[in-house]
Formats: sequence, structure tokens, C-alpha cells
Amino acid sequence: MFLDFFFGKIPPIGITIQGYDLEVMKRILTLGLSPFLIIAFDNVLIISLNTVIMHFGGEGSAEKLLTCMTIVQSFMLMVTMPLGGITTGTQTILGYNLGAGRPERIRQAERYIALLAVGFTTVMFLIAHTVPQVFVHIFTRDQSYVDLTVSGIKIYTMGIIPLALQYVIVDGFTGLGAAKAAISLSMFPKDNFPSWSGAAACMAGS
Repeated sequence: MFLDFFFGKIPPIGITIQGYDLEVMKRILTLGLSPFLIIAFDNVLIISLNTVIMHFGGEGSAEKLLTCMTIVQSFMLMVTMPLGGITTGTQTILGYNLGAGRPERIRQAERYIALLAVGFTTVMFLIAHTVPQVFVHIFTRDQSYVDLTVSGIKIYTMGIIPLALQYVIVDGFTGLGAAKAAISLSMFPKDNFPSWSGAAACMAGS
């Protein structure tokens, strides 16, 4: 039914299987590569962390550590998902003003986006370092798990404020069509050190 609608005559611009411009397709794929790489690196990082925990966590402790890191990673999703929504959702503003030839509006928009992103991550940083147990209690009430997870959250979120600027810059370049710059910046794991430090803290705390 979905395909019938989009391949039918009802939409003003329907999907066809001919007349594609390969150069336009290449540009679209190139622009989409940047967010793809960010998500891909995130998943590789999570898989690597979980593998390290299972291997070095010790007999009888690995499952506990993995549970704590899963809660930590869930907290990080509460940071990265809204942050990505802010920066990705405002790309159209940058692209529109680029096409309109209004660089002053682009600079103004980027300032507002950066302030909003940094403000959001600052609030989440304060929550992570003052009342992280409120979030942890959603998943467990076992005090040993809570203490270990709270420690992991505090270390894991050490770099989330500068993380906001990477999102703003990478998605800003993507919105402006500067795919090469966006891809280059997106290939740097944005929370590498805090992530491994958080895993180390959990293992040390166990």
C-alpha cells in the first residue's frame, strides 16, 4: 500500500525508476554519509566497550558491569538523540539561507543553534553530576548497581558540553553542502575518551 501510493499518481511528485541524475544521487549519498558515519562509530564504540567488559570484567562480575554500562549508554541516548534533533533539524535553515545568498543569516542561525545545543548539554551535564541516581532508579534499586552506574555516568558525560559543538559544526557543514568537511569531522569518535574511562571506572568500581 505504501509503495502503491508513492509510485501512483496521487503524490504531486511521484517515485519513478527512470530519469535519475547520477551526479545528484552522488551528492545526496555523500551528504548522508556524515550522519551515517557518526551512528556507525557510535555502534562500533558500544560493541567494543561491551566486548572489553565481557572479556576483562572478571568471572561473576561481567554481567553486572554490562548491565551498568547499558544504563549508562541509555543515559547518553538522552543526550545525543535530542542534541542530534536540534542540529539536524536546523540544517534546512542553513541550506535555505545559503541558497538565498544570506551569509549573515547563516552565521546568526549557527550562533543560535550552538547556544541551544551547549545550553542543552550543560543542563544534562549538571543532571549527570548531581542527580544521576534518579535516572538509574528507573532501571534498578540495587544499591551496588546504582553506585557503580552513577560513577560510570559521571565519567562518561565528562565531555558532553564540547560534544555539542561537534554536532553543531558537523551538521552545519552538512546543511551547507560541505560534505567533505562534515565527513572528515564525523570520523573522529566524539566521546572516545569519556566512554573508555567510564568503562574503566565501572570495572574498577566492581
